[in-house]
Amino acid sequence: MEPSKIARATEAEPLQRRMLADHAYERLKELILDRLIAPDSWMAIDVLARDLGVSPTPVREALGRLESDGLVRKMENGRYRTEPLLTRESFDQLYDVRLQLEPFAAGRAAACITEPELAQLRQVEQSMHAAPTGSVYAQFAQFTTGNAGFHEIIARAARNQFLYDVIDRLHSHHRLAQLYLHHGIVDAAPALEEHMAIVDALAARDTRAACDLMRAHIERSRRELQPLIAEG
Repeated sequence: MEPSKIARATEAEPLQRRMLADHAYERLKELILDRLIAPDSWMAIDVLARDLGVSPTPVREALGRLESDGLVRKMENGRYRTEPLLTRESFDQLYDVRLQLEPFAAGRAAACITEPELAQLRQVEQSMHAAPTGSVYAQFAQFTTGNAGFHEIIARAARNQFLYDVIDRLHSHHRLAQLYLHHGIVDAAPALEEHMAIVDALAARDTRAACDLMRAHIERSRRELQPLIAEG
């Protein structure tokens, strides 16, 4: 009988490292969105590593992911700083840009989206109906993750890499998630209804309706979230 294949442990360390980095990422994200790490503040890697009970390496990897989310920024001196909260001016600027890009992307997606992408979009949209919408990150994380994914699928389905890259770099849903602390997802009900209508327009390949519905969705979101800027 042939001896059984000898188990190797070469993947053990990379797997453990990934798990530690994922843990550090999720915990730091929670601390940032719950403002236990204050907006616009320096982050000391060695202190964070000690607090999380990990080595500095997973923390560095987590900070790199948080930078790609738009929640922290790596400064010229190599240190990381949390992004400030949106001001009324930056909030309006963000929505001005979204209104220029996302309705167009939705219209293009209606012409280009594939059946697997539509199925994925419906799955994400349905998952949001069961997501909690409470007032701390742990209670709204699933909803905001689904929301970001919903818009990401549509942007990618437009089949324009330049357009997708610009929308992706706005980090709009991560930045807006900073407003939900103490308030929860204040616009969950209308957002879900609008998402269903957008999916139906995409499935019908109705470019005008998809564009118009996305514009109305973003304009309504702007009206409902703007008061949260002043309330903090």
